[in-house]
Amino acid sequence: METYPENERSFLRLQGAVRSRPNYAEYPESYDRHCSYESERQYLRCQTDRETETDTDRDDHWSRVNEQRVLSQKSIRTFSSHRSGRWGDTSTVVSGDGDEFSREIRFCDEERGFRMARYSGLVMVGLFAVVALISPILMVVLPRFKIHGWDPDHCGTTCESRLLSLSFRLLFLLIGSWAVFVREPKSTVPRVFVLRAVVIVLLFLVTFIFWLFYGMRIFRAKVNDYDSIALYAVAFVDVMLFLHYVAVVILEIRQLHPQFVVKIVRSPDGEAHSYNVGQLSVQHLAVWCLQQYYRDFEAYNPYLDHISRPRPSATKFKIYSIDSNVAGGGVLPESSPSVLQPGRNQGSEHNRRFYDEQYNELKVERRRVRLISAVEDAYAQIEQFNGIGNRVVLDANQVAQAVFPIFGKALHKYLNATRQRPRYTKPDVLSHLAFCINFNVKPRAFLNRYLTQGPVIWNDREYDKTQAWTLRSNLALNRSIRGETTFHLYQSNVSLLVTARKIPHFNLTEHADTSRFSRFIFRASSETKF
Repeated sequence: METYPENERSFLRLQGAVRSRPNYAEYPESYDRHCSYESERQYLRCQTDRETETDTDRDDHWSRVNEQRVLSQKSIRTFSSHRSGRWGDTSTVVSGDGDEFSREIRFCDEERGFRMARYSGLVMVGLFAVVALISPILMVVLPRFKIHGWDPDHCGTTCESRLLSLSFRLLFLLIGSWAVFVREPKSTVPRVFVLRAVVIVLLFLVTFIFWLFYGMRIFRAKVNDYDSIALYAVAFVDVMLFLHYVAVVILEIRQLHPQFVVKIVRSPDGEAHSYNVGQLSVQHLAVWCLQQYYRDFEAYNPYLDHISRPRPSATKFKIYSIDSNVAGGGVLPESSPSVLQPGRNQGSEHNRRFYDEQYNELKVERRRVRLISAVEDAYAQIEQFNGIGNRVVLDANQVAQAVFPIFGKALHKYLNATRQRPRYTKPDVLSHLAFCINFNVKPRAFLNRYLTQGPVIWNDREYDKTQAWTLRSNLALNRSIRGETTFHLYQSNVSLLVTARKIPHFNLTEHADTSRFSRFIFRASSETKF
């Protein structure tokens, strides 16, 4: 925790001086509002309508209960007005329909069905695994219950050693299964995983066959040799150990050997990355591509597609015609072509776009440098107060509130230039700043969150524990990818086009290096320079 001088006059003077700066930290009280209005009149009209609806429903108790339930499920749509000069000029619009109760019930049913589909496969595999692990123990224990007069012989030294070996083998099998297969499912796919289904069927067949043989040849015949029963259980555990090895090779190791190159292209901005992958099915390759997308791709910002530099309007110029007689004193209409508009006449739209992009890049770079300087000044003020001898403990949130106006305007302008303002609110910035101050994080580390768009996984506005994507492919989803496989993943306004191509076979030929066996004869003469 940082400490500050007991005499707080200078600190409060600094705080008051910073707050008195014009347009540095003017934010409304309700900063977390998400929708901005074109004018203040629309905002007041919306507030009046909302108060009227509240007064109308106030007389009925059950209406208020239903209203609270509906409001908890209503959607809040987020918009931002980049034309507004103030960062916090936002408000909230709540939308909904009259059939919210049925929508809530339908949403609960869909969520329950999703959870069942997510964990049903894991539960089924767990039941088969538990039955298979308990079966050797039951085969050894059942003869001791003396069912139908079945009383085997006493277990000798050899039998006890086999029981001890059986215990350790079961322990190792349990640990290996837990380490490799017991994990939370990372995805819910629409088709059955064929290889995992094959492993489950093999486990079921092995368990069924060993129990059938145990019932027909040991239990029904009432074998008295307990050593043979223990040896039979050990053989069963050995088969499960080999099956576990096969499952690890098929499900885990097989896909590690790279065989394909996958290219992921995001629409609409066109960002692309390429990766090497092994042999996977279409649906599992889609899941793998989504994992790479959330880690490597920058968060998509739709507002970046509408960046344009304001240009002076052509209507401010009066164009005269000298040679022709035009009514109105020779003034040409605004739509007439002139030499003042060469780009429009020649169709040089790409030139204007080029200069607009250059202008915006220069503006972003200028505001980035200004933001870095402002944040360094704020941290310099904190270090200056830390260097004074008389100290008193202050909360990191109070320090963040005090120094935020120093760089608030610069951060506001930079986020406007990079179109990131809808992603960050003032409480978020203050919380992050207090966190960095509390852990003595340097200015560049504090600005790392705002200087780039950041990966998709760190976009707090769109992050959710469950992400729903739609997969479209001409090939069956449970089939393995081939030489040329293409499929499409899309979610709202973002889509991913995935193309897989098989790595070619490389044919290398050897060329013998005979340079060390080469001999050259040099004959010197009087005419040479050597």
